[in-house]
Amino acid sequence: MKKLDKLAKAKTPHEKRQIAHDELAKVKPRTFKHDNIDVEIVSVGHEGELLKVIARAWRNGVELPVDNPLFYKNAPVLVPDGTFETVADPETGKQRQQSNFAENPQEALRQIVMETIKVTAWLP
Repeated sequence: MKKLDKLAKAKTPHEKRQIAHDELAKVKPRTFKHDNIDVEIVSVGHEGELLKVIARAWRNGVELPVDNPLFYKNAPVLVPDGTFETVADPETGKQRQQSNFAENPQEALRQIVMETIKVTAWLP
């Protein structure tokens, strides 16, 4: 999160969102496979305050319906890094494990696009 922290220092929420969307638009490569689904991110840009993504997807060579364009407001740039910290639940005082996050725009974009495709294409 170091890069975006430096870029977003003393910025308004709108400016911070714009910085995050700019970082997501730079993501390369734009093809990936997840859960036996091939995904191609055709384009990433802005439309007003929203991140605009055009994507295509295939399962076993058959193109899936994608409700393009995909729009995101406050798109994440942080993803769980696989490590955890122990914290006390403020309501109960019980200890619990909480995920740590790392700045990874490429993986964050992949995750939100994949989740959207699963929902809009009615995939299990």
